[in-house]
Amino acid sequence: MLSLQIITKILRTLLLIDILKALVVGFVYCFRKPVTKNLENIRRPDKFRKYVIIDRQKCVACRACERICPCKAIKIDKYEFNKNKCAYCGLCEKACIRGAIKIRGNIE
Repeated sequence: MLSLQIITKILRTLLLIDILKALVVGFVYCFRKPVTKNLENIRRPDKFRKYVIIDRQKCVACRACERICPCKAIKIDKYEFNKNKCAYCGLCEKACIRGAIKIRGNIE
């Protein structure tokens, strides 16, 4: 019986240590910079041929593209698009309900 009590104490101690480790990792990640900050101001290759078209006639200013953009490259109130911040992920094109944003071109 003594060995069973010792084993349960050891297991409880190990589980508590694992929980504390998980809490520390979570706490550290709370104060890190977001991963998308690494996407800003990416140096593009010389043959980079992608571009974004915003059609003002189709746009209803719902701001879905502005909200979903991880790099904050789109400002709908001024119809601005910052190509230096854009990662060309295509999320804005998928989020646009009217099809006002198009990403065209390719990397050659």
